[in-house]
Amino acid sequence: MKTIAVFFGGKSVEHDISIITGVQAFHAFDTSIYEPIPIYVSRDGIFYTGNKIKDIKNYKNLDLLIDNSRRVYIKNIKDKIYLCFDKILGIKKIQIDCAFLAFHGGEGENGGFQGFCETINLPYTGTDVLGSALCMDKISTKKILLNSDIPVTKYEVLTKNEFIKNKEESLRNIELKLSYPVFVKPSNGGSSIGISRVKNKVELINALELAFSFDLKVLIENEFIHNTEINISCLGNYNGEILFSQCEEVYSDTEFLDFENKYLKGGKSKKIAHQNGSKGMSSTNRLIPANISDQMQNQIKNYAEKAFRDLNCGGVVRIDFLVNKKDNSMILVEINTIPGSLSFYLWEKTNLSFDKLINKLIELALERYNNKSKLFHTFDSSVLKNI
Repeated sequence: MKTIAVFFGGKSVEHDISIITGVQAFHAFDTSIYEPIPIYVSRDGIFYTGNKIKDIKNYKNLDLLIDNSRRVYIKNIKDKIYLCFDKILGIKKIQIDCAFLAFHGGEGENGGFQGFCETINLPYTGTDVLGSALCMDKISTKKILLNSDIPVTKYEVLTKNEFIKNKEESLRNIELKLSYPVFVKPSNGGSSIGISRVKNKVELINALELAFSFDLKVLIENEFIHNTEINISCLGNYNGEILFSQCEEVYSDTEFLDFENKYLKGGKSKKIAHQNGSKGMSSTNRLIPANISDQMQNQIKNYAEKAFRDLNCGGVVRIDFLVNKKDNSMILVEINTIPGSLSFYLWEKTNLSFDKLINKLIELALERYNNKSKLFHTFDSSVLKNI
């Protein structure tokens, strides 16, 4: 039986949403195959585990939860990875076979934690360091998508230094090249946090100041006239076979699908999806499968596969599109390398249960790890002998 450390939380504005996904995933493991261990990563980057970490209700009081949990460390000891506890707590260490990542945003999704896993030689689920960094940065993503002939909306980029030094010139440049309404987004981030839809200069200034409180680089893009949001999930490794979920059609009662629509409105009134887990993204109003033509669905799959491969994606990824059904035009909006609730609700509609999805993610992680382990990572030379 393989021991899997399930990591969630972390240094991110999406910390709370990551907890929901992590607890959902932990309770969906097939315990006849795996022994999952939940690892809550606090906002200051400290690792904790224990029985209370397993129950979503305990996260209402984080200070109390931490006081009643064990602090844990990760060590590579003779090429084996261990969760190590303080000696006074009894158990000294537990060997782990793979890290299951359920982070959203921040260091857990932008390649930072993935780099940590690579450094200590620990297999991990999801997209690798390069793909995670590229997909987390909206500006880098758009540049690659354009180079791959995948449609995106017209956009401009502004740094915080440019805005501070040349505020009026920066605003004139945006208004000259784009037309209202526009969306203002932190380049790195998710869950629609820090994003604004603006219709005039005053709103633009306020939106930029908000976005710059989350990132040093901001994306400003034209609004795409559409009548629906269509999302699809991909599963695989970028250099192998890719599976596709059903498409979903997402509904919002606001001008765009903001944080409240995604996580708060549905989650307050509906029953939890899995033992000790909130519904998370599964509570959003959606139609599965989406009401779109076969031609449009095939086009979405083609764009999704190309984006998945060109951006070095792996594991389970959700790719979001905006579609105008009147003229069949569309744009790719975002690639989520660790999607909310791991998009299990899309795969359940594709006859892949949550526990089977988790099995597949671990298989893909180990496949990538085994393939990379066959490569040369060091090189012996005589440089130091000649000093």
